[in-house]
Amino acid sequence: MIHPEIPDWLRSTLVTVSVASFLPQLQRITSRRSCAGLSRIFVLSNLISATEQFTIFFYALVNTETENVFVKTSPPSTGDWLNFSQTAAVWLLFLALFALALYSSHQKRLGWIYATFLPLSVVPLVLDAALPPLVDRESRKWMLVFFYMFHTMLVVPLITVFNLVAVCSQARLICTAQKSSALSLPGLFVQAVVFSLVALSWIWRVPFPWERVDYLSLRLLSTWYGSVGWIAVDNGIFGLGRALLLVMALRRGFRKGWMELEGETKPLLADGGYRGYTS
Repeated sequence: MIHPEIPDWLRSTLVTVSVASFLPQLQRITSRRSCAGLSRIFVLSNLISATEQFTIFFYALVNTETENVFVKTSPPSTGDWLNFSQTAAVWLLFLALFALALYSSHQKRLGWIYATFLPLSVVPLVLDAALPPLVDRESRKWMLVFFYMFHTMLVVPLITVFNLVAVCSQARLICTAQKSSALSLPGLFVQAVVFSLVALSWIWRVPFPWERVDYLSLRLLSTWYGSVGWIAVDNGIFGLGRALLLVMALRRGFRKGWMELEGETKPLLADGGYRGYTS
C-alpha cells in the first residue's frame, strides 16, 4: 500500500486552519453571551479527547528514550514538532471554548469533571518533565510504559465511544432546542471540513508500516487503531460528526445560525431561553 509523505508545509497549514476553524463558534458565544443550544456532553467530550491527543504526543516528545510509536527519531524532527503543535493548538482552543461555556452557563460542576481527568492525563507528565527524578531510571521507565499502556489500551477506546455519544447528545438537542441557538453553523461547516482533512492526514503523519500491507482486514484495522489510528478516528468523528450536525440543524430550520441577524446577538431570556447549555 502506498505511504505518501506528509510535507511540513501541509502540516503547518493544517495547524493554521485548525486554529481559524474555532473562531466562528467562539465569536457566536461571545456575541450572544449565552451557550443555549450547546450540549455540555459535546463540549466536554471534545475537550477530553483533545487533551488525550495532546497528552500522548507530549509523552512521546519528552520521553523519546521509551518505546512509543509516535516519535521515532531523537531528537524529534520538524514534522514531529508540527504534529505536537497540531494537538496543542486544538487542545488549547477546545479549552478556551470550554472555559467560555462555563463562564456563560455558570455550571461550574463541569469544570470539576474535567479537573478530575487532568491528574490522569497531562499533569503527571508535566510534573515528571519539570521535577527532578524521584525514582531510579529503570523504575521511571516502567512507570512511563505503564502510563502509556493504560492510556492506549483503556482511556483511548473509552474516549472514542464518548465522542460518539457526544455527537448523539448534540443531535438530540438540535431536535428539541429552539431554532436560534449558540451553535454556529459556519463553525460546524468549517470544522467539518478541517477536522476531516486532519483525520485523513493523521493516517500518514504517524508511523505505521502501510508499505507492508497488501489488503485491509478487520484485524489489521484493529491493530492500526490500537497503535496509532485512534487519533485519526477521533478527528474523523470530530469532522463527520459536525457534518451530520450541520445537516440536521439546516433541516430543522436553524438558518439564522448561518448568519447573524439584527437583534440576534442578545441572550434568549425574553423567549423563554436560558443562559447556559444542556446535555
